[in-house]
Amino acid sequence: DHPVGIPYPGHRPDYRPASFVSRDGRIRLPDGKVECISCHDPHNEAGVPGMLVMSNRRSALCLSCHVK
Repeated sequence: DHPVGIPYPGHRPDYRPASFVSRDGRIRLPDGKVECISCHDPHNEAGVPGMLVMSNRRSALCLSCHVK
């Protein structure tokens, strides 16, 4: 359960900067917002379970945005 359609809070100290999050193109922030496609690939091109844009092993996807 994650909010969507919200501005990415990259200015907060508990989040990484948007430029860091989207640097390799896998995580997308359309118009600076967190959307379904920020975490999910509707075509599952990477073949990751849950149709994620990248593996979430050891919380890797979550930690792309969230700082511990």
